[in-house]
Amino acid sequence: ETILVQNSKVTMKNLLCVFIFLIANYYVYSQDTISTHHFVGEEYGGGIVFYVDNSGQHGLIAHKRDITLDKVAWGTNGITNATSTTDGLENTQLIVNYSIQKNVNPTKYAACGCDSVTSAGYSEWYLPAIDELQMMYNNQTIIGNFRIGDYCSSTEYGKYNVCSIHFRPHKSIQFFYNKVAKDYYVRCIRKF
Repeated sequence: ETILVQNSKVTMKNLLCVFIFLIANYYVYSQDTISTHHFVGEEYGGGIVFYVDNSGQHGLIAHKRDITLDKVAWGTNGITNATSTTDGLENTQLIVNYSIQKNVNPTKYAACGCDSVTSAGYSEWYLPAIDELQMMYNNQTIIGNFRIGDYCSSTEYGKYNVCSIHFRPHKSIQFFYNKVAKDYYVRCIRKF
């Protein structure tokens, strides 16, 4: 009888250990598979989320403020091949490389300014392509702190022009093809 009681205690102890082990493993596994879904308007990654893909895991973040209080020149005249309408990161790198190749002072240009920004520990900022800038325009009240005026994209349009959007609250979007040498407001973005 004593042996039977001891065996049942051992069995209960083993069952309790297995149960605790299973619960602990479930908790660890579930924590690894939980995913955060981001949303437009969320403060995240050093700025404000203004686009989220269908997975809820990736999208675009706008910096909370323009890079300077003053307007900034888009870049130097010449063909940089920054013609993507959707990939501002690629355009920004092409513009920065062109500036380095031409041995001009890149710090005074929009794309180079975004490329050198570090904010809230993040340094992957870039000048948005025209489609990304349009998404920003559509969400300007959510992002906040835009001024009335022309914001440049990183999308080049020929040798002497760049695509830009005139920001004005509650007005339909207007694309402009302005001169490269013209000064613009600049808002940097980053991917997540």
